[in-house]
Amino acid sequence: MSAIYSLQQINLSYPQQRQRTQVLQDISLELAPGELVGIIGPNGAGKSSLLSLLSGCPAPDSGKLLFAGKPLASIPLRQLARQLAFLPQHNPPLTGLSCYQVAALGLLPHKNWFEPDNDYDRQQVLLALSQTGLLEKQQQPVESLSGGEWQRLTLARALVQQASVLLLDEPTNHLDVKHQHQLLQLLLQLKKTVICAIHDLDLAARYCHKLLLLDQGKVRAFGRPEQVLQPVLLSEVFELPVAVSQHPQYGWWQVQFISPQVAL
Repeated sequence: MSAIYSLQQINLSYPQQRQRTQVLQDISLELAPGELVGIIGPNGAGKSSLLSLLSGCPAPDSGKLLFAGKPLASIPLRQLARQLAFLPQHNPPLTGLSCYQVAALGLLPHKNWFEPDNDYDRQQVLLALSQTGLLEKQQQPVESLSGGEWQRLTLARALVQQASVLLLDEPTNHLDVKHQHQLLQLLLQLKKTVICAIHDLDLAARYCHKLLLLDQGKVRAFGRPEQVLQPVLLSEVFELPVAVSQHPQYGWWQVQFISPQVAL
């Protein structure tokens, strides 16, 4: 099976004052199509930077980045938008629009200027709103949504986009426990390539086919959850004692951080 992404010795830095700060260092890996890959690691590990890189902006300082066998930078933006949807962590609401109108923005990569929506387009928008639990709110203004509802609406827009690859930065952020599980179950049911940064290691272990552990811009481990969720490695990366166990009934892996005792 050909890789959907191939990264070969990727380095990325950002300008900061009079120097550049290295955020990704010598990243080499291949991501298979059709898998849900969770990017985990402490704050500042490079999770959001890697997702931005995979979306095509920014370009790496050095190394080779291929998307479906082609250099990512060589793919025209409109063509890329038909294959790839990126939901950044900080996605400010579009005021003055209804939920339906925001979800319908996902149609833009497939439309010519002033081309009206047809019945199929409208069905796709309504389906995406239904899948994300927002069908009854389709005519409500986005200003009335909670943070979690807005998070689900941005996913609905990506579903309307019909991209085969979803890049999601903290998609469970602002969601309650019920909607966290519903969203991740939906991502699995879509059978698309999903690459997401996720803080909750229990959720990552339960739903992701593979985990990519980053630390200070470097890959520390990449593989199936049971290969990556090693107590010694996690303790070193997160700087806390960690216990890892397997659920006796369902078989998924669970991670528990052991807080150090603090004298009061």
